[in-house]
Amino acid sequence: EGYEKNDRKSLECMDHIFTLNDWSRNELINKYGFSENKVTKVGVGINLTPFFGEKNYCNYKILIVLRKGSEHYKGLDLLLEAFTIARKKIPNLTLHVVGTDYKETEGVYYYYNQSRSVTVELFQECSLYAMPALLEPNGTTYLEALANKTPTLGLNRFAFPEFCGYGKYGFIVENPDPIAVAESIVCAYSDPERLEKMGRDGQQFVLEQFDWQKVTDSMLKIIEGDIEKSNEK
Repeated sequence: EGYEKNDRKSLECMDHIFTLNDWSRNELINKYGFSENKVTKVGVGINLTPFFGEKNYCNYKILIVLRKGSEHYKGLDLLLEAFTIARKKIPNLTLHVVGTDYKETEGVYYYYNQSRSVTVELFQECSLYAMPALLEPNGTTYLEALANKTPTLGLNRFAFPEFCGYGKYGFIVENPDPIAVAESIVCAYSDPERLEKMGRDGQQFVLEQFDWQKVTDSMLKIIEGDIEKSNEK
C-alpha cells in the first residue's frame, strides 16, 4: 500500500504516461484512477535479430531466460517441479536455463555467466519457451522467443496473455500449479505441427506489432500534440 501510494503520487506529476502493454494501462486506469486520456500503451520492441531458419519442433527442448536471484518469481521453481512431472511422460524432455546456476535436476542444463550469443542460439534451437512467472508485469523474453519462432508458455496473469496473442502463439496456464504446467508442456509437444504453426504465426505477430521505431513514433506523436496544445494556450 505504501509503494502504491508513492507510485500514484509520482505518476500524478506526469503530463502523460506511456505503458509497454495493455495490462499496465488498464491497471493505471482502473486501479489508480487515471484518466484514459492520460495513459497510452505504446508497446515495446525486441532486442535481437529474428530467426528465419529451419527449426526442429520435435527436439523436446524447453528454454527459460532469467536473472540470478529472480528464480522464484520468474517461475523457475514452479517450472522445475512441472518439468520433473512432464518428463515421466516425455523422457527425452530437457530444460535449458539461462542466467543462473540453480537446483541440480536430471535433464536440466544451466547457462550462467555466458555470452548473449549463447542465449540467442538457445532461442533459435529450443522448441518451447516456458516461463510460468508469478510476478512479471511485462516479459519481453516472451516476445524474443516468438521472434525466433518459439511458442511460449506462461500463467494467465499480467501481460503474458496479450503477448501470446491470447493463446494463438502460446499456452496459457490458469493456475501456478506444477501439475497444470506439466500438462500444458505435454500438450504442447503432443502436436509438433501445431507448435510449428504457432511459432511461425507468432513470429509474424511480433514483427508486425513490436518494433522500437513504432514505439518512439507513437510517443513523439503525443508529445508533439501536447506541445502544440500548450502553444495554442
